[in-house]
Amino acid sequence: MEANQEAVDLDLMNAYVAVENNRAEDALKFLHKVDFSKLTYDSRAVYHSIDGQAKIILKDYEAGIAALQQALGLLEKDAKATPLQVERVRNWIGIGYYDRGDISGAIEQHRRCLQAVLDNRIEDARFRLKLFLNLGNDFLLLGDHKRALDFYRQAVTLAEKGEDREDLAGIYWAIGLAYRSQNNLGRAKLYLGKSADQFEEIGEERQGARVRNLLGLVMVERKEFEAAERTLKLAFATAGMFKEKDLLTLISASTNLAYLYKEQKEWVEAEKWGTTSLGYALELDNDLLQLSQAQAELAEIKLALGKEEETLELFNRAISNIERTGIAEISKQIFFRYGKALQQMGRLEEAFSIMDKSFQ
Repeated sequence: MEANQEAVDLDLMNAYVAVENNRAEDALKFLHKVDFSKLTYDSRAVYHSIDGQAKIILKDYEAGIAALQQALGLLEKDAKATPLQVERVRNWIGIGYYDRGDISGAIEQHRRCLQAVLDNRIEDARFRLKLFLNLGNDFLLLGDHKRALDFYRQAVTLAEKGEDREDLAGIYWAIGLAYRSQNNLGRAKLYLGKSADQFEEIGEERQGARVRNLLGLVMVERKEFEAAERTLKLAFATAGMFKEKDLLTLISASTNLAYLYKEQKEWVEAEKWGTTSLGYALELDNDLLQLSQAQAELAEIKLALGKEEETLELFNRAISNIERTGIAEISKQIFFRYGKALQQMGRLEEAFSIMDKSFQ
């Protein structure tokens, strides 16, 4: 019996280590070896928590949130459970809501975690850091940039004290995004540069490439074209060097290079990079957001080259794809761009009809 209990404890520990290292599928494999009926009360909470986190990472949000809520229910009834154990699970429920796109649900959970911190029931610095980062992300998506930056700054202070360079790099990234949303491109450039440098210094080249891609876009927006070109090409080259290519960064960096050359009216280069972006977007299974944006970018370039039939075909595909995502804000942007293109073609009646949909 004791040997069986040791085997169960080992599988749970291995599952925990796997999910902490973002190896969700490995975590679930270890959990599947566990006989749930033989778990103790407190071990069942651990099981559900690991199961929920793994499923959130794998984007199975409904199942993940449900498992985490089971863990939370068990912990709240357990007199021996600490506030930190309870709020760690609640924080993950908030992450599940955030990743699912339910920002109000995420903030509700994260605010309850924050109350435990404010009541001095939790002093764990790493938990507080993660919570402040999550709250910053929540408010950034809500468009409350001031509050987002307040939470990010608190997270930075904790990361600097703990000398956790990976966390610090992630927070700098988030701060850069917040400043870009405020159109403070100088501060955005500063923090994105600090983030990319931190990631690369600790050997996180994949993350570094993602940040450097965004940094290049900010440079384009600041009209720093030569620096932007170097930065975006570095991000593109880095994203392609991994055994498993980083398709998202390859798509985004090539789209941004197309945008860079479009801004300089270098249409042949713009078309080359727009076509490259679309090629990678077609490789990425079912990511209609990336695909539609690549199609819209290339459509505008084709129009500048006088290729009107290709322009129409690409915009129609972009509209069809983005509408299937249900992402209203991006849909409106693509409708607006399509309407402007139709205006340039002299197809005014169609342009007004399409432009009208961008304001609905």
